[in-house]
Amino acid sequence: MQDIVKLMGPNSASYIEMSDQLGTIEQGKLADIVLLDGNPLDGYWNMLRTRVVFKGGVIVSDQRQAPATSSK
Repeated sequence: MQDIVKLMGPNSASYIEMSDQLGTIEQGKLADIVLLDGNPLDGYWNMLRTRVVFKGGVIVSDQRQAPATSSK
């Protein structure tokens, strides 16, 4: 699983010769970010538990649940 995570980040950016622009989260780099509800290193199924997706600095998918409100 660690190999898959590495393939999706710095190694891919290096392969396409864009590691100066992509591949790590750093100031000045482009980043599309996926937040998961689980550690992908604990099992591949956690890669399917997407909660928030940022693309170009904008949230394009938000699967977080709003906090429950009481009905008084």
